[in-house]
Amino acid sequence: MPIGLQVFEQEQRSRKAGWHILLGTLFLLSGFTVFANPADTVQRRIYNTTRISMQPKIDGNLNDSCWQTAEAARDFTQYMPECGKLSRFEGKVYVLYDDQAIYVAAQLYDKEPAKIGMALTPRDQRSGTVADNFIVSFDTYHDGLNGYRFEITAAGVQTDSRISPGGYDVSWDAVWESRAQRNNEGWALEMKIPYSAIRFPNVAEQDWGIQFSRTIQRLGEVSSWSPTDPKIENIVQQWGQLNGLRDIKPPLRLSFTPYVAGYAERLPESYDPPAYINSYHASGGMDIKYGINESFTLDATLIPDFGQVQSDNRVLNLSPFEVRYQERRPFFTEGTELFGKSEIFYSRRIGGQPLGYYDPYYQLGPNEELEKNPSLTQLYNATKLSGRTRSGLGIGVLNAVAAPAFAVVKDTLTGVERDIQTGALTNYNVLVLDQNLPNNSSATFSNTSTIRDALARDANVSEGAVRLNNKKNTYRLLLDGRFSHVDDPFYDDSLSNGYVYVAQFAKTRGKFQFDFGQYALSNNWDPSDLGILNGYNLINNNLQFRWLDYEAKKHIQSWNASLKGEYIAQMDPMAYQSVRISSSENVTFTNFSSAGVYMQTIPAWYFDYYEPRIPGKKLWHAPFVYFLPYFNTDQRKPVQWFIQIEYAESPVPKDPLFGGATSFYWRVSDRFNFTLFTEATKDHNNFGYAGYDPSRDMVTIGRRHINVTNNELSMEYNMTPRMGMTFRARHYWSKVVYNKFYELRNDGGLEPIDFIEGRDLNFNVFNIDLVYNWQFAPGSYLSVIWKNNIGQSDSKGQDDYFVNFNKTMNTPQANSLILKMIYYLDWQKIRSLSGKA
Repeated sequence: MPIGLQVFEQEQRSRKAGWHILLGTLFLLSGFTVFANPADTVQRRIYNTTRISMQPKIDGNLNDSCWQTAEAARDFTQYMPECGKLSRFEGKVYVLYDDQAIYVAAQLYDKEPAKIGMALTPRDQRSGTVADNFIVSFDTYHDGLNGYRFEITAAGVQTDSRISPGGYDVSWDAVWESRAQRNNEGWALEMKIPYSAIRFPNVAEQDWGIQFSRTIQRLGEVSSWSPTDPKIENIVQQWGQLNGLRDIKPPLRLSFTPYVAGYAERLPESYDPPAYINSYHASGGMDIKYGINESFTLDATLIPDFGQVQSDNRVLNLSPFEVRYQERRPFFTEGTELFGKSEIFYSRRIGGQPLGYYDPYYQLGPNEELEKNPSLTQLYNATKLSGRTRSGLGIGVLNAVAAPAFAVVKDTLTGVERDIQTGALTNYNVLVLDQNLPNNSSATFSNTSTIRDALARDANVSEGAVRLNNKKNTYRLLLDGRFSHVDDPFYDDSLSNGYVYVAQFAKTRGKFQFDFGQYALSNNWDPSDLGILNGYNLINNNLQFRWLDYEAKKHIQSWNASLKGEYIAQMDPMAYQSVRISSSENVTFTNFSSAGVYMQTIPAWYFDYYEPRIPGKKLWHAPFVYFLPYFNTDQRKPVQWFIQIEYAESPVPKDPLFGGATSFYWRVSDRFNFTLFTEATKDHNNFGYAGYDPSRDMVTIGRRHINVTNNELSMEYNMTPRMGMTFRARHYWSKVVYNKFYELRNDGGLEPIDFIEGRDLNFNVFNIDLVYNWQFAPGSYLSVIWKNNIGQSDSKGQDDYFVNFNKTMNTPQANSLILKMIYYLDWQKIRSLSGKA
């Protein structure tokens, strides 16, 4: 063993005891800090609504007689920039109801109506930085955790979302009516929210939470009717009370959304020489929503088509773990807040890459070539059931069936084709039970199950978690346990079971907040069949302090800071891995520009157990420091600019990382805007996995330069609040050039070996997404989409960006033109129309 490693191990034995004592002391002191800061109470406001016999006309003019007698909610309190002060402009909000819907109207006063932000945006794009807006929120079960938000801008653009402890789900869509009008006193709005759009208990007298909020774009002011303290983590518990809502019945919630789509595609058939195949096809299907009772909804999609979703931001992944891509498919994003409580569910697995996608490359016979290998599986159907009982028990069940997948292989001499199965018929199932507890606490159980046909791999993963808050919602205790079981004919039974546990205590209210805890992942933890794996065989002890200051100073509007320390060890066998320290600071100035910095360091040499990719192997890794400062100009302005730079360094000579990113946004008019984003990083002499020889049990580590460039151009042109076009082009280029190779020794050190030719990599992705979207009726859309996709990869890196870009553009490319129409049919409206007929 090298002398340096011997000294290191001796030091670690003494450090372990010291760290345990230090962490224990810090945890104990933190505990005393907890009880030294009593929480402030927030006074909740009350609004009294009344029933009406004639509904108002939804046109944005508050001239209906019903609004004249309704109670007015007024005196909004600022959330920012001057938290706690009254809003600079008055506002009046009215709420009424009848047997079909709840109605909301507001007159929002402004001394300079001509300066009201009126920019148009696509639906569901949170737009407070470009337009004035108004939001009404309902907590229909009054659990202080979950709610509905309905937003309209002064230009009339709608946004709706669900709110839960996991955040905002803007992908949730409801069908409701609204209009906004600018007038001499400011702007006014009206909303009609049918009861079919929300869920609530079937009781004589409703008990709802309610909140109104407003954004004045040019002032950067966000205010709310019931005061909201940003130092309190839970927003919903600070909403007001809605009284007077009586004798309303949850309606039959049944809707059908059929779709038809036509495709014209030109796809590469071969790359050398380039050849294309043209194809034309049509598809159709239907989404069905059925309210089983007042609390539960069944969603089903039959023969789903997701061709219209935005292209992924694909990257070259050199890390030992998978890249997590954003879910954009509507069925898997809408109304999924319950499933978001689970840490073991990654919806992209459903309909994703077949399990045996790479198998055909190893099964090609002499003179055979791969003709076709689908990268996505076709779904037969998918259903989800979700809701919450009167006792606060949330239940979510999701089930999907994926078709078998086959690659096609062709003999180049005889022309004979054969199929290779890459994916089995698969059933995916997710179950979530979430029980609300006193003090906005909750207990959650989740289970995911993957069952494949024949002798393919099956898996089952479970999770149980409890989040306990004290009465004033100042402190929280989190306990979480997970268990995975994999049934694979190629697995050793001893490797089939794994587990995770998490324990955390946190102060979640006030200027000073903190959390500390431990989480551990066993060596055989594997949720990857319906989840995502980001680590295994480790124990992480962590302590974090946060400071949140929203009291405006002379030049500072708000600032926050955090400091986190982590002590990480291997679980089996127990061994020190690393110490990691990170911090972040952010300041928002009174002119609404902002600046911040993120820093991270691993201050001592450490073993990397993941980069070698092979269990039992480890790489002796240098310490490093990393800095990322950034600056943002005022986001209220039509021209905005963002810049960040990054730098990392270690004691190893000639291995710095340099990088930077910048974006330029210009709101040319209220209808048209564009954004140009560019980033580049250069990681010099990076050490990373370069291959494995199983016959010699040898891992090869390469020293390489990694250059990454990413450019994006986005444009929006919105004709009306319900019609617009978006354009997005992205070019991603990653170049990897090796200069040395090493054999990884068992002690983690490196032994130089001969240079290996042909390992360099030049990787390009180019995408265009052009979308025209028209909401021609509530919940109904006509879309025209053009998608262009180029993927280029070789080992012939080019130093010049434009030479490389030209080579990419000359690579055979896939083009798709899609015409899709979705039509929303509500059973209540169908019945009403048939009754009139």
